[in-house]
Amino acid sequence: ILMSGKGASGKYIPEAGINAADGLMGDGASYTTLSADGRAVIIERSPTTGTVIVVNLQGATLTLETDFQASDQEMIKAAAALANTLPNM
Repeated sequence: ILMSGKGASGKYIPEAGINAADGLMGDGASYTTLSADGRAVIIERSPTTGTVIVVNLQGATLTLETDFQASDQEMIKAAAALANTLPNM
């Protein structure tokens, strides 16, 4: 999913290095923030819904979802490949 335009480009992703879980009320998901190719990234892993990566691009937000447990590097590689094909991103 690529969202751009007013309202979509300001997705806040906390600084790199945060590792957290969704706590007792969640489904056991974990969250990691990092920086990849100079872009802010958050990766969410859920045992029920799979893996999600959100990348803050210049003027847009790219979200990739998969129902299998891809590695962080696989998700980053896929997101980077897509982001690098987008104009001015």
